[in-house]
Amino acid sequence: MLARWWNDAVRPRIRLLALLRRGPRALVALLVALNVVVGLLPVAFVLATSHLIAQVPAVVTDGVDSAAWSSLVSAFVLAAVLFTAQQVLGPVVGSLSEVLRRRLDALVRDDLVRLVSTTTGIGLLEDQEMLDHIDAATRFLEADWATPGAGGGGLVALIARYV
Repeated sequence: MLARWWNDAVRPRIRLLALLRRGPRALVALLVALNVVVGLLPVAFVLATSHLIAQVPAVVTDGVDSAAWSSLVSAFVLAAVLFTAQQVLGPVVGSLSEVLRRRLDALVRDDLVRLVSTTTGIGLLEDQEMLDHIDAATRFLEADWATPGAGGGGLVALIARYV
């Protein structure tokens, strides 16, 4: 049971990490940093709105000419900025993840081409088992669904969920 878990859950993620290491480092680093920020923004927004709500009783008591009013306005502006950042960064991260997916898929495609072109004979291409492996490897790339690049981008996106 442990061996099956290792093969089904851990080994594919190790392969995806290896693929990410081969990918564009600046893009991967940017996506990691953005996903950390995306993961922290909701918590910061909740804290800012909690502070905002906590200022309301003092403003009701002291009025709009008080320091409590200034604190409430500052908390509101901070909450608005954090909310806007969440809304803006979502599509940015999504677009950059798509760029990463395409670049990682291109690496895998290049690896497959290199694999089948390394031999000078056609014996490799006459081996049915090898053809089945190549077909399995290219099937998802051709369909552009559930590709290794999508797995790599998804692995980076998990950072935002676990921060």
